[in-house]
Amino acid sequence: MQAVEKVGLKAGEDVAIALDPAMTELYEDGMYVFSKSDGSRKTSEEMVALWESWVNQYPIISIEDGLAEQDWDGWKLLTQKLGGRIQLVGDDAFVTNPKIIKEAIAQA
Repeated sequence: MQAVEKVGLKAGEDVAIALDPAMTELYEDGMYVFSKSDGSRKTSEEMVALWESWVNQYPIISIEDGLAEQDWDGWKLLTQKLGGRIQLVGDDAFVTNPKIIKEAIAQA
C-alpha cells in the first residue's frame, strides 16, 4: 500500500490486488503449515478468517487457490464468507477433477 501511495495512486480505485497463494502446498494433515515463515499452523476456519480480514483491510478482488484443493469444508466456508464480495478461483481443485465443479465451492 505504501508503494501505491508513493506513486500517487489510490488503492481500491487505481490499484486492486489478486492473490494466488497456492495453499495446497501448505496443507498437511488437515492443517495449513507455515513452516518456512513462522512455523504456525492454521485450521481452515483460521485461514478463512485471515483472508476475510485481509479483504476488509486491503483492496483484494480475487483469491486463487486460497485453500487446499481437498479442503471441501474450508472452500464452502470461504465461499460463504467472501464469495459475494470477491472472485474466488479454485483452479487447483477444478483442474484436478472437473466433475467437482458441480459442488459449487468457488465461483470462478
